[in-house]
Amino acid sequence: MKSTSLLHRLFTPGLAALGLAGASMIAGCPGPTPGPGGTEDFATATGLITDDEGGQDKNFAGPGTFAAATMVRSHVIAEDGRLEAFAEGDVDIDGRYVVDVPELADHVVIQALDDDFNVLGAAVIELTGEVDERVTVTPLTIESSVEAAVLVSMIDQGHDRALANIADLRARIDRDLALEVKGRADADEDAGRARVAALARAVLAAQDAEVSAYSDAGLAVDQGVLFGLEAPVSTTLSYALDDGEDPAAAYAAFYAAGRDAIAEAGLAADDQARAESQAAAAFRAQLTADVGVDPAFVHSGSVTAAALEARALTAGMSTLFIEAGADADAVNDAALAGTDLQAAVAQAGDDEDVAAAFEAYRTSFTSRSDMDDTILGDVLSLDPVTLGFVTDAVDAAVDASAALHADIDEVIGENTGETEVDAMVIADGVTSAYDDFETTIGEQATVLSALGDDTGFVLDVMVLAHGAFPPSTDAL
Repeated sequence: MKSTSLLHRLFTPGLAALGLAGASMIAGCPGPTPGPGGTEDFATATGLITDDEGGQDKNFAGPGTFAAATMVRSHVIAEDGRLEAFAEGDVDIDGRYVVDVPELADHVVIQALDDDFNVLGAAVIELTGEVDERVTVTPLTIESSVEAAVLVSMIDQGHDRALANIADLRARIDRDLALEVKGRADADEDAGRARVAALARAVLAAQDAEVSAYSDAGLAVDQGVLFGLEAPVSTTLSYALDDGEDPAAAYAAFYAAGRDAIAEAGLAADDQARAESQAAAAFRAQLTADVGVDPAFVHSGSVTAAALEARALTAGMSTLFIEAGADADAVNDAALAGTDLQAAVAQAGDDEDVAAAFEAYRTSFTSRSDMDDTILGDVLSLDPVTLGFVTDAVDAAVDASAALHADIDEVIGENTGETEVDAMVIADGVTSAYDDFETTIGEQATVLSALGDDTGFVLDVMVLAHGAFPPSTDAL
């Protein structure tokens, strides 16, 4: 029977343009029974099929999925991106399912099917349990379905399966971005496939830039190691969403716990913020070079990346002020500036609004015209001489930021028009631009030497504030 499900076709062989070639060798026909091959060495997974969009602010699934789904099928993603079917399970009247999965396996995909074996939606399991152990899967939504498609596409496009960090991917694709994918796919299947493949490359660029930044900060890891650190955090998020917890609170806990996990591995929140600025810039640059002809889609991805960056900046800047011994009022002011930034990004109607939000955040800490009336200025208690030095350093930081984003814009321009923009080329270009930016900021140490022990603190604040989202979309 010919499938009428778009997601079914996205997970069906022959869709190499999407990066999901061979994704379901058995889509459209009956599959295996639980416990394939006669073995009983398997774990189980349970989850909920919904009509929802997703829990992260703003599915291939969506309305009608709950009523149409009659079974689920578990798969393991092979090294070449194919989905290897493992078992099937029934769906009860409440949308709850239980299905067998391989023991202690990662990168497992659960698909919801209708009576004609059309794929309606999907979700990813970070790590299954031991034999007879049951894990809980994130609710199957539009958002979870897009995440699953992007994950498979990353691996199909040649990315090492072991380095495909599901936890990081979940943070980079939110409800709004998933809805943009679904909207394109509903209107034009080819456009939907292209957007999934482009998102996969954008996530790859972000993850590669993040790893480079971590290495520069002294934490030499790859995304496989980071996945090991972050997978338990992602699993906790799945349990919370399945249990019906408030999505906003569940995701806030997810982000905070992720930062804590990386901090325990040896990377402080301020260094994580630097890395996230680079990752966000690589994500934006990749999407702009890849699908710049679709500005609404690029904007949605840009806002998603900016929201992650804003959260990281809030935590990183607060850490800097606490470690510098700033008083409680200054620490509170730094945190409030971050809260305001996150709220403004969430309400942004376009990239200019996002840029304005970050510019307001920057100028709350540093100013070319009135440094005394900033959060940083209050902490430093500047006299006329040191005020002049700091103002000169701020001037240099503003110029360095302009150069940084001009360099990134050049990377975008050099790669726009390519059939498939190489994510590693974008990531390397962004990382190189940030290296030059931080070098320039570091050169202000001589100018600021009169500040004594506060010199490093001021430089760190300038790196975070001026290395964030560009002051205007002209630099994108």
